[in-house]
Amino acid sequence: MAKTHRFARVSRLVGACAVVGALLAGPLAGAGQAATPTVLKSFAGQGTGFALRVVVDLSGLPDAAKSAIQGLYAPIASASGGLLPAQFPFVIDQRFIETLSQLGQGTQATSVLGRGVLNDVLSKVLNTDLNQSASASKPGESQSTSTKSISLPSDQLPIINLSLGNLTAAVTSLPRVTSSGQLVKVDLSPLQGLLKVLPQQVQSALNSVTSTVNSTIDTVNGSSGALSSALDTVGQTLASVSSTSALGGVLQQAGLGNQIGNPTGMVSTLKSLINIPHIPDLLNTNLGSINGLLNNALAEKSSGKAFGNATSHLASVDLLNLVHVGVADIMSHSEAAGTPGSAKNTSSCKLLDVKLGAAGIALDGQTITVNGVPVPVPAVDISAVKSAVNTVLGIAGVNVGLCDPANQVAKADGSQASQTVSALRIVFAPLAGAGDFGLGITQGTPLIKVIIDPSVETAASASVATASGVTPALPHTGAAPLATVVTGVIVAGAALILRRRLAHN
Repeated sequence: MAKTHRFARVSRLVGACAVVGALLAGPLAGAGQAATPTVLKSFAGQGTGFALRVVVDLSGLPDAAKSAIQGLYAPIASASGGLLPAQFPFVIDQRFIETLSQLGQGTQATSVLGRGVLNDVLSKVLNTDLNQSASASKPGESQSTSTKSISLPSDQLPIINLSLGNLTAAVTSLPRVTSSGQLVKVDLSPLQGLLKVLPQQVQSALNSVTSTVNSTIDTVNGSSGALSSALDTVGQTLASVSSTSALGGVLQQAGLGNQIGNPTGMVSTLKSLINIPHIPDLLNTNLGSINGLLNNALAEKSSGKAFGNATSHLASVDLLNLVHVGVADIMSHSEAAGTPGSAKNTSSCKLLDVKLGAAGIALDGQTITVNGVPVPVPAVDISAVKSAVNTVLGIAGVNVGLCDPANQVAKADGSQASQTVSALRIVFAPLAGAGDFGLGITQGTPLIKVIIDPSVETAASASVATASGVTPALPHTGAAPLATVVTGVIVAGAALILRRRLAHN
């Protein structure tokens, strides 16, 4: 009888646990369903890289000078057989090795040699037998094409010279799209290339710029010039550092260790190693060259988000024998998942050996380069060096922007993110010097503007839909899950107590 009683109590306990378990199962299962991951209803990603943007602008010249240029240009355009436009393009804005990867409603990978004002010229120069782009739009599709050395807009007017290159595009597997472009070298010779259409008055004004800039450089470099005075201050400071300090170690690497404690020797050595070089004859040389251009762009959907990525690499940039950039690397990344806070942008910009020609003066205003070794200089001293450099750059009409802040947009709801990043922006915009050169060109007249500007752009967008097969969440009208569980436990406990009392009766 006792065994039967114990069995009854165990049965009642198991039954009570079953009741509680059933009460718990409902709300907990509902909570589990609410945590089911969502999927993207729509998405798009884009990566765009311009390894190089070049602008050659003569629009600042007076109307009389422009009319003279058009008069000299017209016979050349006519003789080109339609290759050149009838009207001279006073603003040539061209992008080179543009890579574009995009996915979403349309999936496309494209790598193009150039886009801009000279597009029609490019297509005619390269003709239909030579592809100027690579593209892919289907899974598993890829294309690669090589480009030949060409002069733009023509051999008769070689403003921009492009060397050998390679363009590739691929859709490796949906949703992943890649494209890349490469050029060995781009030479800029706008003034030399335009000699046939530049009237003598414009040429004279440009020659005066060369003379004025080099005269200023001689003054700045002179024994009593601004740079000489600045290096005197720098040398005094560097000679006083401890040979056992970190800066002393750098001076040893730069070959200046034996001048520590000898201010006269330190100053003399610095002045012999650091001076601002002359700029070349503007009309008879390349203004600059850009070497080792490489662009990559990627668009992809992965792990519930869409993103775009773009990188650009330049091995070196030189302008007027005055501005030198060793290596430039820029990256832009944008992503979006369609949920609040998921839209993000990241970027990086790295520049190596940014200095004034071979002068060893860093344009970031933090170091000087001695025998190839960057030497950090106290701010109070380097500011004087930078001031001397800026005097020359100002007269030459050169402005250099290094690693401009990224232009970012990221929506709070996570639907969109986009960004543009520029590694450096070099502008050469000389003004006419003193005198009246004719054709309306007087002191202060803008003569030409040349812009070198590599940049990358990325964008991503996404919106969210409920995963397939899962019932959409409805507005909540019942008790909260915790309240349901607590109520169930109370009901179950009361049932056990009541049943026990009834059993004793």
